[in-house]
Order: sequence, then structure tokens, then C-alpha cells
Amino acid sequence: MEERLKLSKILPPTIMVGFFIVCLVTNPQRYIQSVTDSLLLFVHSVLPALFPFFFFSKLFTMLGGGYMLGRALSKPTKALFHTPPICGYIFCMSIMCGYPVGSKLLKDMHDNDLLPTTDIWRIGAFCSTSGPIFVLGTIGVLMFNDSHIGVYALICHILGAILNGIVFRPKANKNTEFFPFQKVDNILSTCISDSVLSVLFVGGWIAIFGMICDVLIDIKVIELLALPLSKVLSLLSLPTSIAQPILLGLIELTRGCKELSMLGLDIKIVLPCLVGLLSFGGLCISMQSMTYLHSLGISWRRFLLTKTSQAVLSVLLALLLCVWL
Repeated sequence: MEERLKLSKILPPTIMVGFFIVCLVTNPQRYIQSVTDSLLLFVHSVLPALFPFFFFSKLFTMLGGGYMLGRALSKPTKALFHTPPICGYIFCMSIMCGYPVGSKLLKDMHDNDLLPTTDIWRIGAFCSTSGPIFVLGTIGVLMFNDSHIGVYALICHILGAILNGIVFRPKANKNTEFFPFQKVDNILSTCISDSVLSVLFVGGWIAIFGMICDVLIDIKVIELLALPLSKVLSLLSLPTSIAQPILLGLIELTRGCKELSMLGLDIKIVLPCLVGLLSFGGLCISMQSMTYLHSLGISWRRFLLTKTSQAVLSVLLALLLCVWL
């Protein structure tokens, strides 16, 4: 009985993995090119921005900068989120650097005894955001050719994260005292090795999910899933053309945003969709974040709950903003 239960758990993912292997074998040219395109996107757009942020945020933390910045932000952090003051630093770095730096810093702080395990998933509710370089530069300027939409999306996205932190905050202030800062030897070599490993994790996930998106398009799964979503969009008097970009964005954020930008729709339609995708992050970013959060005891259920809540709150803010536009 126990063996059957174990088999029922591992059989579905095993079949899925086997299917993707078959896709690679039967059409290697198509999917090798898909992975190549994803890696080129990573090398040209993600790696140059993310690697120095990984390195300097790690170095800043190990030198005690996070400890000091956390102290400076202790009062607003305690007042808004009822969390340890050091979380103010994590929130700031998450906003500045983007996914998955917030999740990585949660693990770094915990590993350096600067953050307790208690309620750490609640801290993750507001320390998981996209960065201004991606939102303003990549999305606003490069994809939509409109700096305003990047600014509006970033404002709604950050405010949504703040509201999400308030929603999931503990009922009372806990663990408000700082833990003693611990000095670490071989700081530079530790920062380099840790940053290289972390950025390779990100590149690996981007490459894999780029291929997954193309496989799902080729076997018509995206088209099939778009049908019921299109019916819902029609009932809401929204264009059905946004169904496929939304579905792709729920898998891989950059791909979905790119497809959304190619539709040429009004900002009042695009902005809520864009903000929702940014705040949810997509399955690819979720996997990147859970690379760090799983070891802290944060379950998939709680992580997806906080990300869904953040997306809903951000979309509501975007809808309010659209009334004003």
C-alpha cells in the first residue's frame, strides 16, 4: 500500500519529464534552438544586471551593511509589517534588485543567524518583487516603447507588495531585537562563488522554461487552455487576444510580457494584466525563489498563496489607477 502511494506521487512528474525528453529527441533542432534563444536572453539581458546585484548585495550583507540599514528602517518595518527590523533591508534590496534577490537574502539572513525561522513565510509576502531595471527598462522602454507604462506598473507592483506584507503580518510584533552580527572570513571568495552559483540557477530555470513554453505551444496546450480563458474575457468585455500572453506569462514572465506588448492594446487593458503577471512572477520565477525558500521550511502552498494575494492586490491598484488615467 505504501509503495503504491509513493508510486502515485512520482508517476505523474516522471511521465511529464519523459514527455519533454521525447520532444527533445524527436525534434532536437526546434527545442535546442528554443533553449539557445532563452540562454541568449539570459546572457544579454539578465546576467549583466543580476550578477553584480547578487555579488554586491551578498558583500553588503556580509560586511554588516544589511544590519545597519535594517536598524535605520527598523521603525517603519516594525510598524507596517510586525517583523524584525532587518527585514527593511531585505525589502529595499528586493525592490532594487528584483527576483529572486529577496528570497535569496531571506536565506542569507537566516543562515547568518540574523533572521529567525518563525513567520519567515510572512516576511516573504512583501520581499518578493521585480526590479526597476526590468520594469522600467526592459518592459517600459524596450517592449512597450512607453516609459509611462513602466512607471505605472512599478508603482502598483511595489504598493501591492507593501499591502501584501500588511495582510500577512503577524498579529503582534515579534522578534524585534537584532541578532548579533557575525563576521565571516574569506568574504570576497565566498561572495564570488555564491553569486556565480546563484546566477547559474537563474539561467538554468530560464532556459528550461523557455523550452517548456515552446513545447506547450507546439502541442496546442496553450491554445486549448486559452479557450475557457477567452470566454471569461469576453464576458468581461476584454479582448480575447490577451489570453495566450497571460498564460505564457504565468509560466515564464518575460515571454508573457513580450507577447502582451506586441498586441498594441490600450494602456487601460494592458496595465492590469502586466501588473498581475509582474506580481505573481510566473512558474519560472517561483522555481527560482523556492530554490532558496524551500530550505527555510516555506511550503509551495504558502508561497503561492502570498504570490496570488500580491497579484490580486496589485491588479486592484492598477484598476484604480486606470480610472484616473
